Amino acid sequence: MASKTKFITEVREKKPAKILYWDIETSPVLARTWGAYEQNILWVEEPWHLLTFAYAWDDGPIQVLALTDYELYDSDPHDDFALVSAAYELFEEADIVIAHNGVAFDTKKIKARFIFHKFTPSSPIVEIDTLKLARAQFAFTANRLNDLCLYLGIGKKVNTGGIDLWYDIEVEQDPKAWKLMKKYNKQDVELLRELFYRLRPWSTRLPNMATMTDESGACPICGDTKKGLVIRGHRQTAVMVYTQVRCNACCGYSRVRQAFKTKTEHVNL
Repeated sequence: MASKTKFITEVREKKPAKILYWDIETSPVLARTWGAYEQNILWVEEPWHLLTFAYAWDDGPIQVLALTDYELYDSDPHDDFALVSAAYELFEEADIVIAHNGVAFDTKKIKARFIFHKFTPSSPIVEIDTLKLARAQFAFTANRLNDLCLYLGIGKKVNTGGIDLWYDIEVEQDPKAWKLMKKYNKQDVELLRELFYRLRPWSTRLPNMATMTDESGACPICGDTKKGLVIRGHRQTAVMVYTQVRCNACCGYSRVRQAFKTKTEHVNL
């Protein structure tokens, strides 16, 4: 008797991609040296750990999680397991994560804590780095988050007063210092999100939001489906001609999925 094979058919649910804006603050490394200037580390007494994790879902409110939010802090102020666990759950939910210098710093740092605490790899995500977006399209004087946001009139980072803030947190465990750190981290995510909105329509390397949500008439750049796309001529490649459109929401240019062999054919949006 022939065996019967069962096939599982997955129905894709149409829903907007979950976009996570995020930023972390970490502790310094505690180490021994022979001196105070340009010294090699003799040994590390305490490696770095996570202090705060600020995040927002797309246009939602900004939240900040800190070590002091968890009971573990009272018994071990350096144990970031609960904070890392919360960050891991956020990564599990996200489709896209956005950070400034995230590729080189934030993402590698958070993954280092994931594996330290024996987490398995989080769900695959699309990573967008606003530092890379800025460098790819523009020649700004400086590409640090604060410099870009000041130049573009978005705002500025919270003044921490320098390394003393980290000393007051790590050594003094000062509640006022923790409050300022959370404020600082929150403002970074606020700046990050606004910076991304400004850079987004200029970029040519962002994931296609229209295909991610599979919504008819969605902007490939920002995913908007309400303000509409306006036909703005054609874009020609080596073999095909595409209808070029401009989004009324983000003002970015893209091309629709249909391709034509000549410019005389048309597309209905």
